[in-house]
Amino acid sequence: QIIEVGFFHADPHSGNLRIDNGQIVWIDFGMMGELNSRDRDLMKQGVKSIVNENTPLLVETILTLGLCKREIDYSKFTVEMDRFMNKYVNMSLEEIDLPAMVQDMFTICHQYAIMLPKGISMLARSLVTIEGTMRVLDPKVNILSVLSSYKSELLHINWNRKLRSVAVRGAESFEDVLDLPIQAKYLMDAIQKGHVKVNLNLLGSETPLANLDRMINRIVVCILIASLLLGSSILCTTELKPEFLGIPLIGFFGFMIAFAMSLWLFVKMLFLHQKNKPF
Repeated sequence: QIIEVGFFHADPHSGNLRIDNGQIVWIDFGMMGELNSRDRDLMKQGVKSIVNENTPLLVETILTLGLCKREIDYSKFTVEMDRFMNKYVNMSLEEIDLPAMVQDMFTICHQYAIMLPKGISMLARSLVTIEGTMRVLDPKVNILSVLSSYKSELLHINWNRKLRSVAVRGAESFEDVLDLPIQAKYLMDAIQKGHVKVNLNLLGSETPLANLDRMINRIVVCILIASLLLGSSILCTTELKPEFLGIPLIGFFGFMIAFAMSLWLFVKMLFLHQKNKPF
């Protein structure tokens, strides 16, 4: 259903199965999944990447298959997928827990805000459900060992489609090469007129910038406290009226404000240090 047709039963629990004269009969078609030719090709590419332990190809497949809701850190995502590969690739088919493997994959995608197509989500649900059904029928059977019988189909290369794709990409590349001199001229004209702008976006720079902002805020507060103390001390050398406890009232208020800010800064830094949070 999945590999050959691309249209499959997405809720294959035991209640939706009947056996009639030795034939499997499916009922209740309220939840069906479908994979178009593009998604099936990408699934095969993903299988090839896992078989060959090719993490970059697996990352490329997932990013092509899914929809990224926000900009992701490519290097960190690659590291996560490499950990996923190392965890499951070296296991035998009998050792792999398919529901856990599927859940790990979806957890990683959710962590990086990658939304997979509906057909892929239905496929994952169907595989997990059918494995539970198979365990009831025969606990010794592993669904991945069954899928391995389709390894040749999964790894099969459609040479006609591949050649057409190569021909189309070759023609597009040739057209791009012809446009290079014109694009280079436009670029040089823009540089000479000062119209070229570079947008630099450093992934992972948000945390260091936030920490720098907090450091500057602390420095500003400390400067204000020092200014209040210095100004109040200078006022205390004068005979400015009115006075309180023998010192000018304005100087007294300055000391109190500086004391309150110092106490607030000290308590907050101590409290956040205990919570292991930046201030």
